[in-house]
Amino acid sequence: MSYRTTIGWSIFSSGVFTLLMVLVLPGDSFYWGIGLTILGLLTLLIRR
Repeated sequence: MSYRTTIGWSIFSSGVFTLLMVLVLPGDSFYWGIGLTILGLLTLLIRR
Protein backbone atom coordinates (compact mmCIF):
# COMPACT_ATOMS: atom_id res chain seq x y z
CA MET A 1 0.00 0.00 0.00
CA SER A 2 2.78 2.45 0.82
CA TYR A 3 4.48 1.56 -2.48
CA ARG A 4 1.43 2.74 -4.43
CA THR A 5 1.27 5.95 -2.35
CA THR A 6 4.95 6.63 -3.02
CA ILE A 7 4.50 6.08 -6.75
CA GLY A 8 1.41 8.31 -6.74
CA TRP A 9 3.17 11.17 -4.98
CA SER A 10 6.19 10.81 -7.24
CA ILE A 11 4.12 11.00 -10.43
CA PHE A 12 1.99 13.83 -9.01
CA SER A 13 5.04 15.91 -8.04
CA SER A 14 6.60 15.26 -11.45
CA GLY A 15 3.45 16.57 -13.08
CA VAL A 16 3.39 19.70 -10.94
CA PHE A 17 7.08 20.33 -11.62
CA THR A 18 6.51 19.90 -15.35
CA LEU A 19 3.63 22.38 -15.21
CA LEU A 20 5.92 24.87 -13.48
CA MET A 21 8.56 24.33 -16.17
CA VAL A 22 6.02 25.45 -18.80
CA LEU A 23 6.68 28.97 -17.55
CA VAL A 24 10.38 28.58 -18.41
CA LEU A 25 10.50 26.16 -21.35
CA PRO A 26 8.36 26.41 -24.48
CA GLY A 27 6.84 23.34 -26.07
CA ASP A 28 4.49 20.54 -25.15
CA SER A 29 5.48 20.42 -21.48
CA PHE A 30 1.97 21.57 -20.56
CA TYR A 31 0.36 18.36 -21.80
CA TRP A 32 2.98 16.19 -20.11
CA GLY A 33 2.41 18.08 -16.86
CA ILE A 34 -1.36 17.67 -17.01
CA GLY A 35 -1.03 13.99 -17.88
CA LEU A 36 1.44 13.22 -15.10
CA THR A 37 -0.60 15.15 -12.54
CA ILE A 38 -3.80 13.27 -13.43
CA LEU A 39 -1.98 9.93 -13.46
CA GLY A 40 -0.48 10.66 -10.05
CA LEU A 41 -3.85 11.63 -8.59
CA LEU A 42 -5.47 8.49 -10.00
CA THR A 43 -2.71 6.36 -8.51
CA LEU A 44 -3.25 8.00 -5.13
CA LEU A 45 -7.04 7.71 -5.27
CA ILE A 46 -7.26 4.10 -6.45
CA ARG A 47 -6.54 1.89 -3.46
CA ARG A 48 -7.05 -1.79 -4.05
